[in-house]
Amino acid sequence: AGGAAAGSAGGGRGPLLAAAELEASLLRLAPGLLDTEEAAGGGEAAGETAELSPRPASYDPLLEALRAYWRAYSHKQCAVYDVLPYLRALPAASLSALLQQLEAEVGQPPPPDAPLGERRAWLRRFSALGEWRIGGGAAAAQSVDERRQLAAQFVAAHASAADLAAAMDEREVRPADELPLLAAELQLGAPMVEWCYPSRGSAADLASAALAAATLQAGHAASPHNAQLSVALCVALLCLGAPVRAVKLFRGADIKQVQYESLSHIVLPAALELGCPTREGELPLLLSGLRRWRQDGLRDVAENTLLALRQGHPAQALELVAFERAVRGSWWGGGAA
Repeated sequence: AGGAAAGSAGGGRGPLLAAAELEASLLRLAPGLLDTEEAAGGGEAAGETAELSPRPASYDPLLEALRAYWRAYSHKQCAVYDVLPYLRALPAASLSALLQQLEAEVGQPPPPDAPLGERRAWLRRFSALGEWRIGGGAAAAQSVDERRQLAAQFVAAHASAADLAAAMDEREVRPADELPLLAAELQLGAPMVEWCYPSRGSAADLASAALAAATLQAGHAASPHNAQLSVALCVALLCLGAPVRAVKLFRGADIKQVQYESLSHIVLPAALELGCPTREGELPLLLSGLRRWRQDGLRDVAENTLLALRQGHPAQALELVAFERAVRGSWWGGGAA
């Protein structure tokens, strides 16, 4: 239980995350807190599990470990994916209480004349708080109006941070680039992969899709070289039934080589279903890139496999062989025929 404090004193993310993992593991061993059939079943197994817990089961130590991590790393890009499993392990009431406390710590934005470093640090924490809220599942329990109000806060913060990028190269990622992505996810009530291809329910409604597309268009205009914004805007445009514009924007993201394999499935099925022309315009150019990757890219994989063997790297060669097998059996395994 004291691991969080020890981790923050020792420095580094490792001890802090180890403290969170320890507390989460102890909770998994505490049958009184887990909402599972095994926990509710009682019996000898449950009794044995209870003996493994060194103290009365409580979420408080895990919450303290997360707070300690937040204080040390909420201004870093790693602040989200490091802790998502632990946020998702919290019950709704505990997560809500944690977010309310962190929201109070984040506070209001610094004034426009505050030092740039202070403003960037606040913006990063504000973004991280939104990502904790969405990633932890708290936003899913909100109503449409509540999500749109929160999205409006992200949009306003994005607009007010425009001057932070004034001296940056246009190809650099802007400090506020994450905010339109978070806002669009709130407006559509689902992660991007669910916008066009929902695992349950129906695709996004037209009004939400239009709102998200406008939000992402503003973000893309401010940061035209941000690939995440470009791809998200493509998907929003597909939700609006605009496949030609979506494919054109997708191609403008400078997709190369294996990225065709990992990204083209986001656009291609919906574009074809929506009737995007396949003999002229943008889609044939996208398909030609897919074919080129199938021919040239896989040939490069074979050559690199032989090179790895000649240079005495058998583990790398095995990885390349496994990669080639995965590509040949991929979602468009027959190629862009």
